[in-house]
Amino acid sequence: MKTIVLILITGLAVLLSACGASAPVEDTGQLVEIDFAQVEVGLGSPTPVTVTIDARYPTTCAQFSQINQQIVKEGDATKIMIEVRAMEMGEICNPDPLSFRIVLPVNAVALPKGVYTVEVNGVDAGSFEFKN
Repeated sequence: MKTIVLILITGLAVLLSACGASAPVEDTGQLVEIDFAQVEVGLGSPTPVTVTIDARYPTTCAQFSQINQQIVKEGDATKIMIEVRAMEMGEICNPDPLSFRIVLPVNAVALPKGVYTVEVNGVDAGSFEFKN
């Protein structure tokens, strides 16, 4: 009985210690090809910011596998880098690319004032200034 309690306490301690740690996310799938990317800033409070992306899956069997966003400060400039990845999900696929459009929101509520440039899979999507 004491052994079981000791094992449970040890396991709980390991689980709790891992809760605060954030491990880097491994990239899953390949980057999709971007045909067009543009930042759009609306009116309102908080200021709505979206990125419209026209891209292509490599085949008709591909699906989203991952979308990552990273904010990188380079001197006075701040860059929001977005990665859109896809992976094959089927066996019998048309090898032709499949075009799609996605609109991603950028949560600007917690961003400090400044000018931000946005890049999607290495393609410049433009910039916006956050004044609030």
